[in-house]
Amino acid sequence: MSRYGVDASVALQWYLPEIHDAPARKLLAGREELFVPDLIFSEVGNILWKRVRFQQMSEAEAQTVLQSLGTLPWWCRLPGRWPFPR
Repeated sequence: MSRYGVDASVALQWYLPEIHDAPARKLLAGREELFVPDLIFSEVGNILWKRVRFQQMSEAEAQTVLQSLGTLPWWCRLPGRWPFPR
């Protein structure tokens, strides 16, 4: 099993159509071990807030994305620690 660090831009590609989102979707569908930074929800929330504010998506769509992110099988990286060898 491979380990990957995932940031907000990759996580959003699982739910929102973006250029080059196929590799991100493939990563989620695989059996890889995924790690996210501790600020993932703040970062994603900020991006979704901007999209709602500029009418690029509805508030309900943004809430659905946030709720879905909370159910993903990933590990959250604690501040100052990273699960990969240095």
